[in-house]
Amino acid sequence: MASARSTKQWLTLAAGHFFVALGIIGTVLPIVPTVPFLLLAAYFYNKGHPHFHHKLMNLPKIGPLLVDWDQHKIIRTEAKAGAIFLIVMLFAWPLYFGRQNLGITITLIIIALTLITYIVTRKSK
Repeated sequence: MASARSTKQWLTLAAGHFFVALGIIGTVLPIVPTVPFLLLAAYFYNKGHPHFHHKLMNLPKIGPLLVDWDQHKIIRTEAKAGAIFLIVMLFAWPLYFGRQNLGITITLIIIALTLITYIVTRKSK
């Protein structure tokens, strides 16, 4: 059993580090989201790596957003507005400048509306 536990701990640590790396990439590349990846990292760190979880939750700028979601499932109003703006811009870009077939266009619109609906229906602070 000790082997299964250490394998699980290693996998959760690796997943946490992987999602932190994606979150860091997201701070540089506007098309890659930061907060969802850091939320996933927090989830995996919370499974057995309290030191990393604590460090993530205490980051100066993004830590409070992560804590709000982790403890209360709240998305701040400013974060909602920013996320919706980015979704609209990222999904409108290919629709406006590209020549997709109708199926791709409908799929992109459905995905964008689903994401926006999810964000809007979460509690705000």
